Amino acid sequence: MAVHHGATRELLNIAEVCAPSDTPRPLFKVQQGNPSLSRIAQQNACPQGQRWHLWLPDAPPKLDALRPVSWIIDRNPDYLDRIVRKGDLRASILQVLRHDTPDGTIASEVALARKCSANRIAIRHALNDLEYEGYPLRQPSAGARNIRIALPPHHRPGSDRHPPINPVPPVSRILLSVGSLLPRVSGNKAYTLTPRI
Repeated sequence: MAVHHGATRELLNIAEVCAPSDTPRPLFKVQQGNPSLSRIAQQNACPQGQRWHLWLPDAPPKLDALRPVSWIIDRNPDYLDRIVRKGDLRASILQVLRHDTPDGTIASEVALARKCSANRIAIRHALNDLEYEGYPLRQPSAGARNIRIALPPHHRPGSDRHPPINPVPPVSRILLSVGSLLPRVSGNKAYTLTPRI
């Protein structure tokens, strides 16, 4: 039935090795426990369902049952940060600062490591990566030994909305912009291209 509605034909190979249910019954447990619902399921069962002894209607898939990604992200802006960062430690740091600290700040990398259940070295690398993405969180204080970690004001809890960080540009764009500043070697001579401003 799924293949009839557009699923991959590989499911037919699986169907060849499967056997029908031992006893005819409704597909859903809620219908199995209620005689009236069970009778309705049997009356509305499609031929394929009857052949497999599982009573279900031949209903087309509801492709619009889920909202579009833009709608979901618009109402859950934190999701975009997690999607872009693939849920790694950078995403955890942002979530901890947004949701597990009173004002979006934490006293030190050590305290952040405890909250994220990570070691300090991993936290330091993740903070470096966030800075490379244009998201500086470290706030050194004059005379203080520890560096405070804080979200920018417009990302802190209580602001209207936590705007997502711009996704990281493709590596090729980064290399092109940095590559013009790197020394070039031609023969035995090294020279540097300087961009015109």
